[in-house]
Amino acid sequence: MKFRKKPVVIDAIIWNGDNIEEIERWTDSVAHWSSERNKVLIDTLEGPMEASVGDYIIRGVQGEYYACKPDIFAETYDVAYSTTTMDFGNALSMMKDGTRMHRSSWSHPYCVSVALKENISRWGNSDCYLRIEFPDGKSSLYIPTNDDILADDWRVFTKD
Repeated sequence: MKFRKKPVVIDAIIWNGDNIEEIERWTDSVAHWSSERNKVLIDTLEGPMEASVGDYIIRGVQGEYYACKPDIFAETYDVAYSTTTMDFGNALSMMKDGTRMHRSSWSHPYCVSVALKENISRWGNSDCYLRIEFPDGKSSLYIPTNDDILADDWRVFTKD
């Protein structure tokens, strides 16, 4: 029998040699600097795992952490989406999965666009459109402008 790995989205951070504080915060100190070994150590169920500069530290699907060499990482993973900003294509993919998005440059901080899969007869035969939501709970249909489509400042909507 042959098996195919299930597609999963993971979080990862690169150990660049200077970002140990960021890594320790991100992993809740599961990964930490070992002055004794002069390396980053990651506490795993199998015992401590070393990460070298350039390695990716991955948070797995069950919240576990482990290191991965850059060449293996490149063969195994593609960018699913950025946690900061992204282009419209990636934002639209996330909206289709139900994620609310927002453009960094929008003046109103609580406007979000949401991809919906509904048939709206007055808008033709399209089964997918965008809706913009406002803080007061009101919403309206939204057709992205060329600026929106060409923008790379889309981000996941948070109220913070």
